Amino acid sequence: MIYVNLNYLKNHKSNVDVEKINLFLIQRNRKLFDEPNLAMVKAIMDQPDIKADVKDYNKDAIVITCKSKINTDVQEKIKTQLKTFSPWRKGPFHIFGIDIDAEWKSQLKWNRIAPFLDTLENKTVCDLGCNNGYFMFKAAAHKPALVMGFDPTRKFKLAFHYINRFAGEPNLHMELLGFDDLQYFKDIFDTLFCMGIIYHHENPMTILRYCNQSMKKGGQIVLETMGISSGDPLCLFPEKRYANMPNVWFVPSQAAVKHMLVRAGFRDIQCVYNEFLDTDEQRKTSWADVESLKDFLDPENPRLTIEGYEAPSRIYFVARK
Repeated sequence: MIYVNLNYLKNHKSNVDVEKINLFLIQRNRKLFDEPNLAMVKAIMDQPDIKADVKDYNKDAIVITCKSKINTDVQEKIKTQLKTFSPWRKGPFHIFGIDIDAEWKSQLKWNRIAPFLDTLENKTVCDLGCNNGYFMFKAAAHKPALVMGFDPTRKFKLAFHYINRFAGEPNLHMELLGFDDLQYFKDIFDTLFCMGIIYHHENPMTILRYCNQSMKKGGQIVLETMGISSGDPLCLFPEKRYANMPNVWFVPSQAAVKHMLVRAGFRDIQCVYNEFLDTDEQRKTSWADVESLKDFLDPENPRLTIEGYEAPSRIYFVARK
């Protein structure tokens, strides 16, 4: 968990600055043991030594379980430990009979993009902003050579580590890396997921250019973002918050996203989905006891945010380097 082992990149050393990435990760991984993370670290250290012999990543929920039912006390212990990683943002998961109903019904996102994906078999995949690894496991069903998750949030790293200790997927690797670390990867990824990322950062073009340079020629990017309904290439730029989020810098139209992809060097650009986000897809649950989308929309008009801006759509693109 704290040790850095980048041997899985040995076949890509000419395309990755492994030495620099290794130095970053040594520093970042040390902070996994900081005070805010100690309960999660304790859960991992005391995790039951069970390996799943039933794994199904093709269902809506990521299924990690055993053919024979585990001891009830052990199951309760696992459930208590899983709760330490709350709120669960992405899901659902089904782990040894425990159903984790996350804030996001992430299977809806996957089902929208799945018909448009290139084959992932024997491919190198990046999930930028991977959170707890839900989409990494979905990709694993297609037998990729490597799935690398980037996310700088330590809580998500710990949650993924806990899950994958049960699943034992050797070609899934999640690291405490952000979008800016993509600059140290060149021509490596066949498929790159950039979902729910660009509007959280001041310069989306930098992110998209780093994505492009990290991908192989002909590789596929899957981009998902919040959006507005304008037919013109415009972005809404909130004064302070958008849907109560201070870290939303802009909300683009479909045309604006397409132009960004063009200027970042992508081609064969296709919008595959553009619909308003509803409160069935993102909502408060017992595993995510937090304010969610319903709390951030105008109660009198759910097509507006509480600030009076247009409520978010979700826009999905696929494109090729």
